[in-house]
Amino acid sequence: MRSFLSLAAAGTLLATPALAQTAAQPCLTKGEFTALATYAMPSAIEGVTKRCAGTLGTDAYLAKNGNALTVRYAKDKNAAWPQAKAAFFKFSASKGDQTTNFMRQLPDESLRPIVDTVVEGMASQEIALKDCAAIDEFVRLLAPLPARNTAGLLTLIIAFADEPDAGKLGGFTICKG
Repeated sequence: MRSFLSLAAAGTLLATPALAQTAAQPCLTKGEFTALATYAMPSAIEGVTKRCAGTLGTDAYLAKNGNALTVRYAKDKNAAWPQAKAAFFKFSASKGDQTTNFMRQLPDESLRPIVDTVVEGMASQEIALKDCAAIDEFVRLLAPLPARNTAGLLTLIIAFADEPDAGKLGGFTICKG
């Protein structure tokens, strides 16, 4: 379940995996993290739907509604992109490696499909099949919310989790305060 939250909320940052491994990464504001989640959710849901198709029955929420939810949530991607893109590059500011520099040079119409493909691919490869039923239920419960509200809720869950590493998920940190 936590890997799904990570994919949904921070998937766009994972386009360059080395970014998640940096020891002293800057934190994202709740707004930046929400924008990333809003942008990444359609691709993450699509990847999870594909990954879990063989595990979940035909009556599962994702089997019946995953594609429609992806389309509905994708309507908010364009509005979220500028802040999501800025947050993505906020993490790479100190890296200055060739991949990051190359990606900075790409026009949005080239960069966005790369990010979308990486997020979907990670969801379809990284989700444990044993988690599919729980993820299906989680998505079903959140599905009535607009994409921005779902992303905001994911941000709050991550930022205020009652755990020792609260505010961190998948190597990404939400700024406290």
